Amino acid sequence: MKFMLLSETGDNAMQQLETTANNFFGDIQPYVWIAVAVAMIVNGIMMAVGGEEGRQRAKKAFPWVLLGCVCVAGAVTIANWVVGNIAFGG
Repeated sequence: MKFMLLSETGDNAMQQLETTANNFFGDIQPYVWIAVAVAMIVNGIMMAVGGEEGRQRAKKAFPWVLLGCVCVAGAVTIANWVVGNIAFGG
């Protein structure tokens, strides 16, 4: 006997999870890109007018901004990979 979680549309739980994850990352991406742009602008301003201390702080923050950029760019791909590798017996 096989039991599957079904929605009203007939999708199973994994399809629902994949759709929810894709929608979430797709919806949040524009806002995160705005945050990345603001961080880059702030780092640029700190480099230009922050004196020596501002330059050092901007240099320390820059790799984290790039890491965030990579995470945003790959969020949907990572979500698809994770959901695609999760399998339930059946």
